[in-house]
Amino acid sequence: MRELILPELSTNIRSAQIQDLPAIRQILHDTLAEFSFEADPKGIDQDLEDPFQAYSHADALLDVLTMEQNIIGFVGLIPLDQSTIELRKLYLSQPYRGHGLGSKLLDHAIVWARQRHFEFMSLQTSSRLHSAAQLYDSRGFAPVEGRGRGDDCDQLLCLNL
Repeated sequence: MRELILPELSTNIRSAQIQDLPAIRQILHDTLAEFSFEADPKGIDQDLEDPFQAYSHADALLDVLTMEQNIIGFVGLIPLDQSTIELRKLYLSQPYRGHGLGSKLLDHAIVWARQRHFEFMSLQTSSRLHSAAQLYDSRGFAPVEGRGRGDDCDQLLCLNL
């Protein structure tokens, strides 16, 4: 596979719109397939069946990362209670990984949650996603006891905001 060279990374993060759904779902399915996972539309991926309902809470976020008008990643946050927000989704298309764009999306989500005075950000992930684990660790996420909603989510992490 040829390495993607991204000269000046001109990216933008904006709110997801209804016309973005096909690209969001494609990124999700491509990434899951890349790591031999399957989408779980009745479980952990249920939020993407009707994302505008799932992310309709005033303190929920569904934003996309664009480059030259193309959606290359997305992030979703849903409040669990008044103090805790869950990082429900953080996906970046494979060619764009390794350029700091995942960090950009995660930092955006953290800043957004802090501005809304959440105390904690939780997430569920798989131990098979080594790069994601490194990213979360670099931002201070720590393991907590418990089990994730989906079969593939074997790690629960939390960040004190």
